[in-house]
Amino acid sequence: MSKKHFTKRAPVCLFGAVAAVFLLSPAAPRAQTQTNGSLSINTSNPSDWIISNGALTIDYNSNSGAIWSVVPAGSNDQLIDFDPGESVVNGSVFDAADGESAVGGTPLPATWSGPTGPEGRNGPWVGSTPPNPNATWPAYNEPKGFYMDLSGFSGGTNVPGYQLAASYLDFWVTTTAVNNFIYAQHFIVTPNDPGIHIYFSVSRPSSYAGSSSIGQVQWIFRDDTGLFTNLYNVNADLSMSHPVITPLPSVDDCFSSDDGRNVQDTTGRDTIDLHPQVGVTNAFSPYTDFSPGANVAIPEGFHRHFCVKYDYSSYEYIHPAHGVFGSKYGLWVVFTPGHDTFIGGPEKQNLDFTGGILTIEPLSDHYMTGGLTVTSAPNPGNTQYVSGTTLTNRIFGPFYVRINKFGGDIRTPDDMYEDAVTAGTAHSCFNYDPVRKNFFRSSSGSCGDTRASDDQTDGGFSDMPFENLYDNEAELQSSGFVPFDTRGDVNVDVRRVEGAPKTAWAVLSQNGENQIVSAKSYQYVMDISRTGQGTFHDVVPGTYRLSVFDLGKFGEYRDDNVVVNGNQATVVPTFTFQPEDFGRTLWTIGTPDRSSHEFLHGHDTYNPPFGYEDQPYGFDDREYWGNWNYWADFASTNGAVIYNATSGPDGPATNNPDAWNYAHCGTFDPGIYGGAYVASDDSTDGYMYEIPSYVSTLSGASGTNGVTTRTPPWQIHFTTGSTSGYSYVVLTQGLAATQAGETISLNGNALTYTPASTYNSDAYERSGLSGYYEWVAYQWPVADLNPPGKDNVITIQVSSPGSCNMDDALRFELSANGAQPSVTGWNDYTFVTAATTAPADDTVPNP
Repeated sequence: MSKKHFTKRAPVCLFGAVAAVFLLSPAAPRAQTQTNGSLSINTSNPSDWIISNGALTIDYNSNSGAIWSVVPAGSNDQLIDFDPGESVVNGSVFDAADGESAVGGTPLPATWSGPTGPEGRNGPWVGSTPPNPNATWPAYNEPKGFYMDLSGFSGGTNVPGYQLAASYLDFWVTTTAVNNFIYAQHFIVTPNDPGIHIYFSVSRPSSYAGSSSIGQVQWIFRDDTGLFTNLYNVNADLSMSHPVITPLPSVDDCFSSDDGRNVQDTTGRDTIDLHPQVGVTNAFSPYTDFSPGANVAIPEGFHRHFCVKYDYSSYEYIHPAHGVFGSKYGLWVVFTPGHDTFIGGPEKQNLDFTGGILTIEPLSDHYMTGGLTVTSAPNPGNTQYVSGTTLTNRIFGPFYVRINKFGGDIRTPDDMYEDAVTAGTAHSCFNYDPVRKNFFRSSSGSCGDTRASDDQTDGGFSDMPFENLYDNEAELQSSGFVPFDTRGDVNVDVRRVEGAPKTAWAVLSQNGENQIVSAKSYQYVMDISRTGQGTFHDVVPGTYRLSVFDLGKFGEYRDDNVVVNGNQATVVPTFTFQPEDFGRTLWTIGTPDRSSHEFLHGHDTYNPPFGYEDQPYGFDDREYWGNWNYWADFASTNGAVIYNATSGPDGPATNNPDAWNYAHCGTFDPGIYGGAYVASDDSTDGYMYEIPSYVSTLSGASGTNGVTTRTPPWQIHFTTGSTSGYSYVVLTQGLAATQAGETISLNGNALTYTPASTYNSDAYERSGLSGYYEWVAYQWPVADLNPPGKDNVITIQVSSPGSCNMDDALRFELSANGAQPSVTGWNDYTFVTAATTAPADDTVPNP
């Protein structure tokens, strides 16, 4: 991003009122109460700044930068989780509400008498004995509250500050001399609005030397689990046609001090096995009927035997908001104001919730373990560079967290969601789709204002639009925010992409870089499916790459040097999208839509023996991989996926994506709780009791009952007709996520592809269905085929025993000229033959 976008601006007069700015060093005398209308801030206690805006009372720790109490005006309802945790695991105290370490929050001031909420503990420690057995609550620095969970920062000095104006209060902590960066964590409240705006800025002065990286920029709102009992998702994936509400299991279900039940990460309590212990009633889960097939053995609506921190992710194509709600309140995060500051492309998945905690994650190396860091020194390719020669900033946000409640015009959870996005939408170029229950950026060039009037009240709270707030907030602009009224538009017109909604996409992102790892610029995404036409509104001036992809087709159009100027419309010359085909297609498996969701366990299906039937069918099913039993699913073929791509000597054509597994692993052992099978086995070795007996008879079987046996190579059988006129055969493989290389053989002729380490994606472990998207063209001479009508066999094996890849789609073609990029002119795929491997060239345009 060019440095002019982050030029420091002078303080701005907002609505005729001059903002008061207070910067407080740790040793400086602190101000007391400052008031401006309904906005007030009392800074007498550094660990308890008391902030009120007429709708909320907020307690803020200016030493750490965390909000640790939020109470709606006129109530005694504590929205923050005040439960300090009840178990000591490996020397650390863990919070029963979410399984995270309870260390690191805010000890309550002795004079504080605010509400603790229904989950708060007011007496002696309960449960496992902590280091001090007589400790009383609050112990171990709880609560944590609403704060940032960053990766890549350490050390530094915190300096708090605030800016009070007639129409907003911005309060923050700036951390200096930390890992070669300066960064600031900001909150904003406005008069009588039940919401909190957030943003984060990071900079590197020219005096700093050396290189360092940022792996995660994330906000966590640790809400009270007694008040917020349901998750709400909409447009979490492209197939989701209406909102999905998921009741949360109880706290008791989702936490255990027993390492044998924690089957993924003993340090973070990330995946808890809910299977009951053999011969013991109600030992862990509060549900009483543990007979085989009994639905009540797991919480109603939870649809699994695991409580997984990493479920419920969303793609960023159209993801304006998500939230949690209970019988009284809703808690929502609205991304639309700062959605262009996300990193990683529109098909990236992000966590919406950590257990039941509201999560906000604009930068993360989750799902994509490589290529999504911000660094303080130049790093070619896929990282954000904060210049070392001038003072420049990288801003994330602003985003908006909305609190609402049932009553008045808010009668349903859908009303809560609509209220949140309506209130938090910063610009009128967003429109509401009542069918999909979704706000979306206009692609028609018309920007209608859908917000409610200022005097409308919903559930006792007044609405307040924020069209002018961000364009006039002095500290926000000095942190790098580019006002909407200085931005431009970009018009595109693409031929041959017309189709169903949410299939064809245009992306503006970092110039000269794959949009998947765009990090140096803002990024914008637009659905152009209906006509191929659309307008990107409110684009920050700069130079961008325009990318277009059409789900269902291989290939991506890329054109660099799209220049955007302020208050102007850039018109991209009309072009035609060209699917990248290499010849005559003989067969396909799956659909090239950058996800493995169409394959077995990738979408909602009837799930025996538990009897849960998810409706409607087809939604992406992002659940912990240990829910499934690969060895049982493919027992009829001795653990190999065998797919007939055409009818032939091996049998009729399969024609069923559910016969292809959603993930391809080198081995399959989910490490489930042993006590579910043998009462004395308090370990994660339970799969050795679950694994079918045939596995121990396979060639190369290893481990108890064969539990660590390599999965056999997958097989694709097919026949061909005449191959006259063709010199090559090409297998195109779309990979939704990879962790290891693959060896693919055609009739015994092997080719190998090993992804770069920066492409590694841990989507599989995080219940995801896509990570870093790649596609590969494997080419053999046509002479490697068997004669027409005879059986041909392609085998596929993942190279590493502990790794899993995810297929997007496969296509097999006869080709006259082959798939060599120097012949096709396309640069967006890896080309593999027996003699050479040519990686994709993401740095150049792709016609």
